[in-house]
Amino acid sequence: MHKNPSEDVEKKDDHSYDSWRYAVMSWDAEAEVEPMKPDSEFALSVIEEEIDERYEEEMRGIFN
Repeated sequence: MHKNPSEDVEKKDDHSYDSWRYAVMSWDAEAEVEPMKPDSEFALSVIEEEIDERYEEEMRGIFN
């Protein structure tokens, strides 16, 4: 497969992009997310209750 010369990638004057890329890649970011606490307002039981309430409201609207 032959390419046109205009399709070849030219690597030229991209030192600032490389420096940013290296800086971001070397940034020591936290890899793990802290687990949710069970007493949190965003606990799974609270979310499940909200889903159940919305489902019941939708079902009442459909069958009424």
